[in-house]
Amino acid sequence: MALSPLVTFGKGYIGIKAGVYLPQNGILEDADTGYGGEVRGGFYFNEYMASELELGYYQTRYPVQTVGTEIKNTFRIYPISLNLIFAKQFERVKPYLKAGVGYYLADVEGMYDTFHGSSFGFQFGTGISIDNMGIELKYISAEPEIEDIDFDISGPIITFFYGF
Repeated sequence: MALSPLVTFGKGYIGIKAGVYLPQNGILEDADTGYGGEVRGGFYFNEYMASELELGYYQTRYPVQTVGTEIKNTFRIYPISLNLIFAKQFERVKPYLKAGVGYYLADVEGMYDTFHGSSFGFQFGTGISIDNMGIELKYISAEPEIEDIDFDISGPIITFFYGF
């Protein structure tokens, strides 16, 4: 019986996730649906609670008005997050809740240059796994400052995951 939504090693687990990022605020309000993925690993303290480290990459494009035309800049985030997982196993199915803090590295690639920023933030979410695969919905919130502009990266991320 798996102890997590991923492959297990004793009480530990690892896995990969792929999905969509849907930014909703500020400059990114009109951004395209983003895409990306994460790798994660964790350890169960008992049958109901685990800690988890996630490393990710997400990318989207957003419109910018220039003289007489509109261009799209590329925006990328690199989340590094630490979460607590609360789960309950029912046969092969495991629903769970998660909450955590993160450090969000970000960059904007314009026509001529790339600019960088970062900030601390938080996330919370829920998911369900069946054996070693499943789906997760989480909401991230952070505002990295890039070239004196606060980019509100808040929004949902929907991923499918698989253990290996």
